[in-house]
Amino acid sequence: MRHASNTPLPVEQDMVRYTITLDNRGETIAQGIEVKFFVDDVLENSDTVSVSVGNEVEVRFTWEAVLGLHTMRVEVPGDSYTWDENVDRNSPPAVTTDIVNEGGKEVSYKRGTEIYFKATASDENGDEMTYLWDFGDGTPTSSQANPSHIYADAGTYTVTVTVTDSRGGSITDTFQVEVTKPKSQDESPGFGAVVAIAALMAVLVAVSRRRR
Repeated sequence: MRHASNTPLPVEQDMVRYTITLDNRGETIAQGIEVKFFVDDVLENSDTVSVSVGNEVEVRFTWEAVLGLHTMRVEVPGDSYTWDENVDRNSPPAVTTDIVNEGGKEVSYKRGTEIYFKATASDENGDEMTYLWDFGDGTPTSSQANPSHIYADAGTYTVTVTVTDSRGGSITDTFQVEVTKPKSQDESPGFGAVVAIAALMAVLVAVSRRRR
């Protein structure tokens, strides 16, 4: 017997597919051979095959990898085959974030400005990754890697992005965005100021008339 797998260096939660090759070196057909697949002495699966004289047959078993060192064993009547399988820990993704607008994270943004966010992520195991952005203002989240967002109100918002790999490993990055009111709104006089200015103009006009 011999074995091969689709994952030479498995990581936890990998679906490892083993191919077991049996040969018949005898003089008669081997019929109804039960093939048992064990992991750490626990029967995981079995199959029944027949092998003609001088030929080989392949039997396939699938196992979801569990962290640690395991003893794998295949048994047929009168024979067995054993090997060790070392399963590595899943490494979560790594991520860096930025704001693409000029000034990046170091400046404030006026209310109503479209802010462009960017997440650059990598995964040591080459897993596919998903993204979840929370913009901190109660609006719907985004699953895009590089979303944009417009804040309706001024304030300081905590932005959070979580990157998750296909094995469930995740990492979160958090930063703040400061949103301000447009200067035109800050500098424009309010209603009270308009009334005061009008009253002052009326006084000036009255004084001017008296001098005449």
